[in-house]
Amino acid sequence: MSEAPYDPGAAALPAELLQAFVAGSRDLLALTDTAATMLWANARFSASTGYNGRPATSLLEFTIPGAAGSEDRLTLASMLSSTGPDNGIVQLRGPNGEAFWVKAHCVRAGPGRIVWTLADVTRTRALAALAARREELLDTAQEFGRLGIWERNIPSGEGRWDKHVFDFWGIDPGDGAPNYSEAIQRIHPEDRAAMIYLESTKRAGRYGQRYRVIHPDGKTRWIHSQWEVRNGPRGVPDRAIGVMVDDTEAFDSARALSGVNAQLKLAAELGKIGSWRRDLRTGRMYCSDLTFELLGMTPRVEGFSIDALQSLVHPDDLTVVKASAQQALASHQPVDLEARYRHTDGSWRYILSRRVVERGAAGEAIAFVGVSLDMTERVEHLRRAEELARRLDAASRAAGVGIWTTTAELCSTDWNAQMFELFDRCEPPHAPNFGRWLAESVHADDRDRVHRESQAYFASGDGLYEIEFRSLRRDGSVRWIVMRADVDRNTAGPRRVLGVAMDVTAHHLALDALREASQRAAIITGHAGIGTWEADADGSQRWDAQMFRLRGLEPCDDAPSRAERIALVHPEDRQITVDAAVDFPTTAATAYEFRVRLPEGSYRWLASRSAPVLDGFGHQVRRVGVNWDVTESKNADLARQQAALAEREIHAKSQFLSRMSHELRTPLNAVLGFTQLLQIEARQSGHAGQLTKLEHIRDAGDHLLSLINDVLDLSGLEAG
Repeated sequence: MSEAPYDPGAAALPAELLQAFVAGSRDLLALTDTAATMLWANARFSASTGYNGRPATSLLEFTIPGAAGSEDRLTLASMLSSTGPDNGIVQLRGPNGEAFWVKAHCVRAGPGRIVWTLADVTRTRALAALAARREELLDTAQEFGRLGIWERNIPSGEGRWDKHVFDFWGIDPGDGAPNYSEAIQRIHPEDRAAMIYLESTKRAGRYGQRYRVIHPDGKTRWIHSQWEVRNGPRGVPDRAIGVMVDDTEAFDSARALSGVNAQLKLAAELGKIGSWRRDLRTGRMYCSDLTFELLGMTPRVEGFSIDALQSLVHPDDLTVVKASAQQALASHQPVDLEARYRHTDGSWRYILSRRVVERGAAGEAIAFVGVSLDMTERVEHLRRAEELARRLDAASRAAGVGIWTTTAELCSTDWNAQMFELFDRCEPPHAPNFGRWLAESVHADDRDRVHRESQAYFASGDGLYEIEFRSLRRDGSVRWIVMRADVDRNTAGPRRVLGVAMDVTAHHLALDALREASQRAAIITGHAGIGTWEADADGSQRWDAQMFRLRGLEPCDDAPSRAERIALVHPEDRQITVDAAVDFPTTAATAYEFRVRLPEGSYRWLASRSAPVLDGFGHQVRRVGVNWDVTESKNADLARQQAALAEREIHAKSQFLSRMSHELRTPLNAVLGFTQLLQIEARQSGHAGQLTKLEHIRDAGDHLLSLINDVLDLSGLEAG
C-alpha cells in the first residue's frame, strides 16, 4: 500500500514540531501585541535579555537606555507601525546591562499579535569592525610604504589593482585595471624589452623586477614589482599575485648623492684646488694630480720627500713654512699659510695652503692633511686694483662724482678729492666728521632731515639709500647735492657704507623750469576749456577733469571704457575717432572734430588733437591728446587762436625741455662712459670688489639718465 504525499495545507503544523523548532532556535523569539507589550518569549530571549515573564513588560524596555527618541527605540516603534514585514539592526540590553546587537524581524500573526525574530549579530558586527580596522591599518601601511597590491589572471591577462597601484601608474581607478598588453605600453621603452612577466607565467614561482612607468603628464616613476605565479586546479599557472613598491624617491636620492660627489669633484677641478697628505712617519708627500699641476710637475704615485718639497720653497718663505708646520702640530685647528713655490717654468707661484694634523688612536700626530690653491692671480689682481683705483679717481674728477666711505659709528670716514670739490668748506686732506660736515656744508633748512635720515640708515638701513639736500659753498652760493649709499657686504668687521655724491643743481633748475611750464600750460588749457588724455597700447585711457566736463559728466578717477566712449560719439562721427580704430592708431599725429552726446540728449562739437609717444626704437608706446569744445565758435578766429596759443606754449615748453635735457646728458655721458670702461677692465681682471663699487656709480648715473630721459619723454609727448 502506497503512502499519500504530504500536503502542507491539509493539516495544521504538529505541536511537537513547533515546540522543537522554538526550543532549538538560536534566535530570540517573542510575541507582543501591537503596543509592543510582551505576551510570550522563548528561553533564548529570556537568557539574553533577563526577561522573566513579568506582566506589562514592553519590548521597547530592552533597548539600550539613552536620550528619549533613541534610534534603536525609534526603529522598533517604526516596525510596529508597519503594515507588512519589516526588519532593522538595533541594540538591546542584556541581563547585566551589557549591550548586544540584533537584527530584528517582525510579522503580524492574527489580530493584535506580532511575532518577533531577533537574530544576534553582535559577533558579526565585531568581526566586520575588526576587518575594517585591519583594512584601514593595511591601507595606512601601504600609503606610508608606497606599497600596492595587484593580481592578474594569466590566461586572459585581465588584472585587479588596488588604489595605490593606480596611483603609481597615473591611471584613474574609474577606468579599471588595464590588461597586460595595455599596461606594458606605459612602461619606459628602454625597460619594455627586458620585462620578464610573460616568461614568468609559464612556471609557478616567485619573481621580481624593477622598471620605469611613464605617467600621462610625462613624469617617470621607478617601480619595484614582486609577484608569485600560482598553479590552478589543473596544475598549470593560472594567476599571478604581487606587490609593487614606488622606489622613485630612493632613486632620486641616489642620483642626488651621486650628483653631490660629482659637484665636489668638479668644484675642486674648476677651482684648481689640490689635495695632499704628508706622512710624518715616512717623511713623504703624496699629492693629487691638481697639486702637481700647480707646480707644473708630472704626477707621480710615489710622491716626493719633504726635502724635495722644501727645495721648491722661496728662500725668503722657508722659515715661515717650517714655523707653520710646528704651529699645526701644536693645534687641533686648521692652519693657513701663503708662500711662494718655484714652478717648473722658473716663475714663482703664490700658493695658499691649509693643513690640519691627522692623529692616531692615542692622539699622536701621524700626518698632515691639506689643500692648496694657487693665489698668484689674486696677488696680481691686487696690484691691478691699485692701478684701477688711481684711474677711478681720475674718472670721478672728470665726471664730478664724489666717492666716500664711512663706518656705522661715523668715526672713520674717507673722501676722494672730488668730495672736497663738492663741499669746498671742508679742507683736505682729512675728511671731516659727520657733525662738522653737517654744520658747515648742509643748508640749515635741510640739516635736521639729513641728520635724522642719515643716522637711521648708517645704524641699521639696508639696500640703496638716496637723499637730496642743499649744500653751502664758500662763495655763498647754494648747490643741490644728491648722495647715494649702500652697505658694503664684501668686507667683514664693522658695518661699512659706500657712497657717491653728485651736483644736481642743473637738474633741479630744469625741473623748476618744467614745473613752471607745466603750470602755465595747465592755466592755459583750463581757461581755454581744453581737456587732456593719454591712451596706452591696450586702448585704456586716462582723462583729466575737463574731459568729463566737455561731455557733461561728473569727473571721476577712471576714464570711460572704449565702448562707453564710442557710445558718447554721434553715429556719423564714430569712424573718424581714435577709439574707432581696430588696431592702435597710426604713429602720425591726428586732428579731427566730432560731436558728443550730453546726458540730456543734446550734442556738442569737440575738436581733438593727438600725437604718439615713441620709445628709443621708434615704436609707439602711448598717445596723448587734447579735446576742446568748438560748438559755439567752431569757425571763429578766437577758438583757433586759443588752440594755436596752447599748441605754441606746449611746443615752446617741449623745445626748452628737450634742449635742457640734452645739456644735462653731455656731462652725464662722460660719467657713464668712463664707468663702463672701468667696469670692462674690472670684469677682465676679475676683481669683484672694485666691480661692485663701479656698479654703484653706474647705477647712480643710470638713475640720473632715467630722470633726464623722462624729461625728454615729456617734451616729446607734448611736442608730438
